[in-house]
Amino acid sequence: MGIPLSTPATTQDFALQELGGLTYEEKMGGGRFLKTLRCTTNDAGHAPVVVKVFLKGVGTPSLAPHAAQLREIRARLPPAAAPNVLPFALFRETEKAAFLMRQYLHSTLRERVAAQPALNPLEVRWLAFQLLCALEQMHLHGVCHG
Repeated sequence: MGIPLSTPATTQDFALQELGGLTYEEKMGGGRFLKTLRCTTNDAGHAPVVVKVFLKGVGTPSLAPHAAQLREIRARLPPAAAPNVLPFALFRETEKAAFLMRQYLHSTLRERVAAQPALNPLEVRWLAFQLLCALEQMHLHGVCHG
């Protein structure tokens, strides 16, 4: 069924060696295309981060056009100008893999909406307001979503 672009990962040690400065915590989700890892940085803050790993297979095309697009998005959405948007913090491509890294958040909006106790109407309106602010900030800086 076509040429696979990503090779299956049997160990996450490869990703940690390529990036350096990270300590593996756990694998998140069961993605076949992108492997998602929760790690901590080895600097003084020991900040939790999420690393998405794309392992390149034989014949994988260059990701340079995508890398340029990702860097442009990150440059357009600095934290001071778009506080409701959390873009990735790092994109790195090596000859064997590509990595996206961002801050780790304890739960997603989807998880919070589904969690018990249920949100009260004021909390629902606050979340809707925050989402609309994020969309406005993205549009102001010329970044599309979806």
